[in-house]
Amino acid sequence: MILTRFLCVFVVSVIVASIILLLNFSVKNYLGYCSETDSYMTEDQKIKKGIQYIINTYPPIIDYYEWKNKPNTIVKRNRPPDPVYYKSIEQFQSINMNCCSLSDTGKQGYKPHWHEKLIGRFNTFVHIPYLVRYRDKNNDLIVSETESFVALTNCGTPWSGI
Repeated sequence: MILTRFLCVFVVSVIVASIILLLNFSVKNYLGYCSETDSYMTEDQKIKKGIQYIINTYPPIIDYYEWKNKPNTIVKRNRPPDPVYYKSIEQFQSINMNCCSLSDTGKQGYKPHWHEKLIGRFNTFVHIPYLVRYRDKNNDLIVSETESFVALTNCGTPWSGI
């Protein structure tokens, strides 16, 4: 009888402790905790991770427009033929002043499922409006505006699982 009671108390204690640990882990993840670095990323760190992702995947696919029967008809989508690359995060920020912000929603209002935050797979979107610069066949500099929403994990890894 005493052994059975002890066993029940032990099992309940283990279950309660497991629930407390799981809740602690989930709440920390939901708030952006990175277990790899044992810290939370700052807003500036998140923005720099987003910009670095844009630089690494530059140039983006852009739309080319023409005036046909109606204004702004998309003729084609392609990467610019002769892109002018960004050399650093600092250069990117100086050319694209006030470029970036953090957002809970992505393009067209997309919002990830709550469980993505609980497991640390999603922390925030970095909204990055920026200039795509390239040279045309006459070597003239052409500038086109675009924007990206870079999804980051709690540890700052960009991902496109959305």
